[in-house]
Amino acid sequence: MGLVRRTTGLALAATLAASPAVVISTSPVQARSCTFSNTLRHSGGSILGARQIFCDPDDTEGSYLLVTVQRLINGVWVNVAFADGDAALYPCPGTALTSYRLKEVTSKKITVACG
Repeated sequence: MGLVRRTTGLALAATLAASPAVVISTSPVQARSCTFSNTLRHSGGSILGARQIFCDPDDTEGSYLLVTVQRLINGVWVNVAFADGDAALYPCPGTALTSYRLKEVTSKKITVACG
């Protein structure tokens, strides 16, 4: 439990004026655990990007999140596919090695030859 300080009169008024608002709830709070899944892969000549959230309790079981697939072109990341509520699919051209990433999770990258 956190530190509790009791004050009265002017000291209380000064403390309240300098403190951010605090919300106190008397109802029990249910612990919630969520896991995120970030997918970026090459499949059948296309780049597939998806982001999902799985929570326990499962009121968001497998819900898709906003996802943007980006392609590295001349040193600049360019948006090539977008989805809100589904997976993003980009038909990748050519046979040269090309890098792709998820805009929302920039550490999620792949480099593939599509053709």
